[in-house]
Amino acid sequence: MGHLYALHACRARYAVPMDAMDVTMSGGEAALAGLLEQLWQMVLETPSRPCSLARVSKRTGRPMSALMRQLSFLSAAGWVEVESREEGGGRVELTAAGRELCAGWFGAYPPTSDIRTTG
Repeated sequence: MGHLYALHACRARYAVPMDAMDVTMSGGEAALAGLLEQLWQMVLETPSRPCSLARVSKRTGRPMSALMRQLSFLSAAGWVEVESREEGGGRVELTAAGRELCAGWFGAYPPTSDIRTTG
């Protein structure tokens, strides 16, 4: 139930810059915001390709099972697109709405010529 609350709280705060957000975020809300921040940093580093799930898991220090649960909430909100393969691995990338959200929260757009258009 906590993660559902976190998702709704993130949606309610969609247009609020990250530095203006209440510092008393719940643990689930902070985890989702932290994951979005890491995905955004990865987009800024390599804007022309999606992030591998293994790389995101390693970079965030989240086990794959926890990462996939969090990504499912972000996907339901329309902020990420996830592709996982049965044999393992997969990729994740921010949708246009996710990039807009992250740019508002964390600042700095990646170069427009390299942005992948999803969702």
